[in-house]
Amino acid sequence: MKVMEIKADARAIFKKRLNKFLGVVEGNELVHIHDPGRLENVIYEGNEVLLKRAYGKRKTKWDLIAGQYKNKWVFANSSFHSKIALELIKSGKIIKAEKIEKEKKYGESRIDFLLNEKMWLETKGCTLEDKGTALFPDAPTERGRRHLRELINAMENGYEVALLILIFVPSKCFKPNENIDEKFAELFYSAVDKGMDVYPALMEYDGKAIHYKKLLPLC
Repeated sequence: MKVMEIKADARAIFKKRLNKFLGVVEGNELVHIHDPGRLENVIYEGNEVLLKRAYGKRKTKWDLIAGQYKNKWVFANSSFHSKIALELIKSGKIIKAEKIEKEKKYGESRIDFLLNEKMWLETKGCTLEDKGTALFPDAPTERGRRHLRELINAMENGYEVALLILIFVPSKCFKPNENIDEKFAELFYSAVDKGMDVYPALMEYDGKAIHYKKLLPLC
């Protein structure tokens, strides 16, 4: 199922990552990297990437949106995660909701969605896999741990909660990456034990649009 169109404007060869948000492609062109993860299997010297032209007053003319991995394009721009999740929710394929509120504050965090005034839903993007297992996070994430603590607190206060994992890398199942962030994994399993629903949604990007394939099981 096509979820939304996100058309790439150019292909390039990645050269190096200068910092968390800035990279260089062939021709010494600077590109913006909108993803806090390491993306080590997607952006590295010599790998082919897809770029989207940026407009307005910007330091860079391009946004990096995907990288080649195992002959597939792996979508790697977290600025689209909430928009993709919203379209999935509207489709009713995973969760049905009559009322959708975005970026609602709960505790010390802003949670991506409040559905039907009773379910808090947070979205994460996954670009790392190992032997068919999708893994999140690919770097320690204090923000991710805080979100899980907020979701656990919400359950203790009578709300339903859910975690939507947008998996952009070919995978067979999902689990939290305890080797990278053991505390996140502990909080994840604690939240599941307390009743958090987890929706590992396998997505596919073809350079023109994001497609929803199916839900994956937990490993």
